Amino acid sequence: MVKKLMIHISSLPLSVKMMVTMLILSLVPLFVAGYFVQKTAYNLMLENKRSDLITHTGEVADTLSREIENHLSEAAAIAGNDVVRQYADNPTPGDGSGKMATTVDAFLSMHAEIKSIFFVDLDSGKVIFSTSDNLGYYLGNRSFIKQTAAGMKSTSAPSRDGGKDVIYYSAPVTNSENRVVMAAVSTVDAESFWEPLQEDSKFRGPGSVAIITDEFGVRIGHGSDRGMVYKAWAPLPRETVAALLEEQHYGADITEIEATDYPEIMAIILGARTTQTFTSQLDVRGETYEFGLSKIPGKHWTVMTAVPHSSFLGALDALRKGMMVIIIVTALIVTAVTLIASRFVSKPIRLLVSSAQQMADGDFTVRVPPIHDRELGCLSDEFNKMRTKVAETYNELEQGYLDMAKALVASLEARDHYTAGHTERVGQYAVTLARRLGLDDEETTKIKKAADLHDIGKVGVSDSVLLKPAKLSPEEFAEIKRHPGKSGEIVRYLGFLRDIVPAIEGHHERYDGKGYPRGLRGKNIPLGARILAVADAYDAMTTKRAYRDALSHEVAIRNLKEGAGSQWDPHIVDAFLEMIENERGECQKRI
Repeated sequence: MVKKLMIHISSLPLSVKMMVTMLILSLVPLFVAGYFVQKTAYNLMLENKRSDLITHTGEVADTLSREIENHLSEAAAIAGNDVVRQYADNPTPGDGSGKMATTVDAFLSMHAEIKSIFFVDLDSGKVIFSTSDNLGYYLGNRSFIKQTAAGMKSTSAPSRDGGKDVIYYSAPVTNSENRVVMAAVSTVDAESFWEPLQEDSKFRGPGSVAIITDEFGVRIGHGSDRGMVYKAWAPLPRETVAALLEEQHYGADITEIEATDYPEIMAIILGARTTQTFTSQLDVRGETYEFGLSKIPGKHWTVMTAVPHSSFLGALDALRKGMMVIIIVTALIVTAVTLIASRFVSKPIRLLVSSAQQMADGDFTVRVPPIHDRELGCLSDEFNKMRTKVAETYNELEQGYLDMAKALVASLEARDHYTAGHTERVGQYAVTLARRLGLDDEETTKIKKAADLHDIGKVGVSDSVLLKPAKLSPEEFAEIKRHPGKSGEIVRYLGFLRDIVPAIEGHHERYDGKGYPRGLRGKNIPLGARILAVADAYDAMTTKRAYRDALSHEVAIRNLKEGAGSQWDPHIVDAFLEMIENERGECQKRI
């Protein structure tokens, strides 16, 4: 690993290595000092924040506990009222005397936070008196009613009934025989219970949140996102969910208990005994939070305050910014000095590297300009000598490969004396036509090479097919049709000729798309292929083949004209016809 790294570093430009070295020597000490300063400051802030979380979370829990006790006392007060206890001796639906309504209304007028009061007959489990519209409702399955039937004051979890989030505070009502026969229930808007959570979330800034979780791991209060209420931190066991829904633990409107995926946080909350802090990730963005937990006295509910680390790291910004200014200024000075120094050192080397890269790309015409340095000057002279020798060797090698390919084509024509000279003539036609069309020397040379090798793929065609004097069968014609592709495959092996492969493979495509091997149409056929197609067709028509005699020049010209626009590119046909007529005219003049 170290060896590979050293090799990679040694391959960097000299200027880069000088700059990196200077930056490391100057900036590393600054970074090290800054790191330890920020780490110490961060740890101090974290300890302070944890202490504050423990204190404040406990205060929120105490506030909620007092609110619960106050509302339970109110429920106990109405339960112990003499009129209510008299009604308990004969707890039947309605209020025949009207005394209950008067008593309850008077109580409500003195306790504005209570939205309604109703009484549940513990034998039937139904509401038998109510200031709201739930008279006759069955509530005997609710856990707070069951606890009240056992003689205890009880608080429900926040519940959603009739589209409203409420909390029920229940106290037992005894009759003249001192037997618990009814539950007096006061209904309070859950928003008043959640208000301390909302205030805490706002107080601690963006991203902070206060949440209440019950003994099952379900959120029953949220300071910023009401949509998370009644959702478990992690999936609950099926039997637990079924039991909670059956008793309408969170109200009649809650018919399913959704869950998020924070099993670790859920385990910590449920395992908390009194007050503690912990660090974890809360949301999908991966934000790290600091958590404070505190149990609500007298309940199995836990208040949790979550504060993102980013919210209390603002105090480090000034220190961080100051150090960054120092580091940036230092880096700029070092970079400027290094670049100026390296410019004089690395310029000759860059010239050599640039020239070597151009030569590697196949440009052997480049020469390294004179370098006024003894050692590098000698190196540049030797480089230029090497370039000349490599260029000569490359050209000889390229020509050798091309000559070998031509020899293969010549051997092919030797098999079929009818096509002798075909390749040379097609090449002459194609070159003259390319120049007439205005192609430059480089493109013209490519077309000449393509013409020289366009039929090399026929080397794989058997003599019985290639020299057959009669009409070819469909299978034999299919074998012939494969030769453009075979030619392309052979030429593609010669890397320096790959750019002529499209012209070779497409010289039997038709302008109307009915050719082979790919069925290309119109201008989608490479220009070189369209030129070769016309030159190849004319020579094929005007020379004798095994299966027919040579056509006359006039017949060949007529065929070209008729096939313009369908078999051949009409523009190229017109140029070819002009070329042929001009050449024939020149010949007649010489005669």
